[in-house]
Amino acid sequence: MYVRRRFRWTQLAAAGIVAVIVGAPGAVATAAPAARALASVSANITVDQELASRQSIPTIVPNGGTKTLSKLSFVAGAVLTSVGPDPVGVHMRFELPPGLHWGADAPDPSEDCTGTVTGGDCRTSADLDPNQFKGDVGWAWNVVADAPGSYVLKAEILETSTPDTDPTDNSSSVTVVITGSSNGSASGVATGAVKLSPEAPRAGSVVVARVRVTSGGSPTRPTKLACGARVGAVAIPGRAHATVGTAACVLRTQKSMSGKTLRGTLTFTAGGTRIVKHFAAKLH
Repeated sequence: MYVRRRFRWTQLAAAGIVAVIVGAPGAVATAAPAARALASVSANITVDQELASRQSIPTIVPNGGTKTLSKLSFVAGAVLTSVGPDPVGVHMRFELPPGLHWGADAPDPSEDCTGTVTGGDCRTSADLDPNQFKGDVGWAWNVVADAPGSYVLKAEILETSTPDTDPTDNSSSVTVVITGSSNGSASGVATGAVKLSPEAPRAGSVVVARVRVTSGGSPTRPTKLACGARVGAVAIPGRAHATVGTAACVLRTQKSMSGKTLRGTLTFTAGGTRIVKHFAAKLH
């Protein structure tokens, strides 16, 4: 579990992150309409990334930048920063491209976020106010890539409590390049992405998660399988089985889980390497 960190504004300024977030009419209910002029402020979002095994503050990556990582599992997140002058509340979205999915730590209500299979929507729990030394806030989550490659992470401000006079810095696009693997490819073993059957599972039905497994380019039979899933706080035991070239997990969902997200893990051994695959899907 990654602990979301509140970043100090001085840390971000030292890293070269200069950002401002809006102040405007409707956000200040206690001030008389004529007593307060609209401030010229702006907002800036930065996507942060680091290796999942490191519990340090993520490395700041500027908009348009690239970060190269050697592991399939890493940390990615967003930082909102305001230099004022007025307090402001912010609603932002963080997006995962195809080929990436949440790991053990994903956006959840405890951090004022709503997680989906493809990203997360988050709101500041309190207004950002640099005058009160609360000018920034950050989130960091565990992300897992299905395979090495290049992926573009996006973060965008969707709404502010007061109008933003400079929307040019309200989004961030960062490329993460995954060069290594945690699935044993160095030993000749390769796995594909997790495929769910049905693709749009229904609550109360059986869901099967399958992964293709090859060794030296040929199908191989995985061993030592285990799997399971959770829907919120409810654990769902899984039945794992293997064929030549496939590892699979069978899960039976409950009708009461409609509209919720199923998050599961399938582990197995192939070519002497322990492999962990994650999957998630919204139950209809």
